[in-house]
Amino acid sequence: MRWMIYGMCCWLGWGVAAHGSGRPFDVKPWRALEDRNVSRLGRAVMRGGTHAWIHAESETFTYHAATRERLESVAREAEWTYAEVSERLGLSPASERGHLFVVEDEGDWTRVMRAAGRRADGVALHVGREIFILRDGPGGRTFVDIPHEMVHYRLWQQYGRDLPLWLEEGLAEYLGWQVAIRYQRTRQLHLYRERSPVEEQTWIPWTTLFEMERYPADPRRTAAFYRQSGGLVGAIAEKIGEKNLGPLVQTIVEKGYTLKDALAIEFDLEESVVDDMLKRVEQEMKQPAERLAR
Repeated sequence: MRWMIYGMCCWLGWGVAAHGSGRPFDVKPWRALEDRNVSRLGRAVMRGGTHAWIHAESETFTYHAATRERLESVAREAEWTYAEVSERLGLSPASERGHLFVVEDEGDWTRVMRAAGRRADGVALHVGREIFILRDGPGGRTFVDIPHEMVHYRLWQQYGRDLPLWLEEGLAEYLGWQVAIRYQRTRQLHLYRERSPVEEQTWIPWTTLFEMERYPADPRRTAAFYRQSGGLVGAIAEKIGEKNLGPLVQTIVEKGYTLKDALAIEFDLEESVVDDMLKRVEQEMKQPAERLAR
């Protein structure tokens, strides 16, 4: 995948206030934080870092970063993204505060991913109440790291780990990209991405994808899994309207419906219509690369 931006960057003045609140993001020492309940992984990251950490709190997150500039930039995006993802999925704000760590050093990041049992080439990670972000990695900014992980985080707050794997990752892929586009436009940046076709040998049959409970061992099939899940959620959003994604998720989780059953019972979509949608997604993803933007 190739991520690119075009346009001029116009930095907004930092008002040091949480989204929807006049509360300032005052930088605090660790001992002054209201919430110091972080995981062993979070503590290990801060202990092993190559720099001193600074901290700040909002109603939604406690932020941990190396510099005020970095903290403010990430906090601004995270606060905006939290509200946007919540609105798009119809989720009420949660009372529990999360923690967001901004990791600067690649060595520290490798340790984070290894400790979490994840692949080292990732650039963001959500684990329970915590989000870890690598800024900036060897490939530069992805511009979708915070939005993607914020979808995971908000779904976890609402449903725990009860979502089918394809649905959770599909929502993070689809909504993460949509939210990233909208946020960057507030900064007068315009995103687009060029995506290669999914190769036949890595394509995952839909019946298999719907039953998967863990990611494929082959990185190429993992990439296909993300692409297929995100593309499917995008096609569903086009069919039933994005505003109905939240109710669809709730139906699947709380009633245990399959995708086809949920679409049939809640949205009157016949099985043949859903089968045609799956075929169309497959055909489009196997086509030559094209530029995608909104």
